Amino acid sequence: MVYLPNEITSKILSTLPLNRHSRLVYIVEEEDVHRYKKSTKINLVCPHCMGCYAKPYVSGHLCFFSDKSGIHVYNPGTRDCVKLPDLPLVECGHPDIVLGLGLDRSGNEFKVVQLLLIGDNLKSEAYMHTLGSNLWRKVDDVPNVRCFSASYALVNGSLHWLTYSYRILSLDLTCEKIWAHSAPLSSLYLMPDLLLADLGGCLSICGSSSIVDTSELWIMKDYNDKESWTRLIIRTGDVMFGM
Repeated sequence: MVYLPNEITSKILSTLPLNRHSRLVYIVEEEDVHRYKKSTKINLVCPHCMGCYAKPYVSGHLCFFSDKSGIHVYNPGTRDCVKLPDLPLVECGHPDIVLGLGLDRSGNEFKVVQLLLIGDNLKSEAYMHTLGSNLWRKVDDVPNVRCFSASYALVNGSLHWLTYSYRILSLDLTCEKIWAHSAPLSSLYLMPDLLLADLGGCLSICGSSSIVDTSELWIMKDYNDKESWTRLIIRTGDVMFGM
């Protein structure tokens, strides 16, 4: 089964910057370049997974998770919802879990990834699920790293997470291979709030700190080329976060 969004939801939610703490967005239909004729409120709360937090959106879809309800992929525009099968038990009963949702353009399929950090020895495992199937596949050769759960980005057909060692973990959704590469060396390391994003098809990092009253925006202009990281914005006196 290919679970595709309707045209309006796909267009709006793929471009609308959502505050990661907000559960409300508005779809505004444009009449001409000067006026708008109608707005529709959408609540980003999955009715089948109450009390869960929403991950960043991908092509109009959101991924929800809770220990009790499991994982759901939800289209708030059409209100279609798919519950994913439970992952088989791992060695540690309560691993740290980081999720990712992406669209594999090669097969036009949505894929969900679980990153698990198991036990005190920081053993990492990753599992991938193709929406419409009934199983999880284990991803080989996963680096033993801890990733921030606050944000991830889908760029160039790969999911990306920022690690606690300030590297970027990438998983190619087509070949299902995973690796880690460098983030820009800068004062980002001093910033407690970091956000990965896709800006114009480029992998980007936004960092902010109320302590030093500064925000930075870095963009990797040439994908997977660490020399192409470019600092486009440094702002002081007006800290921005939540792009």
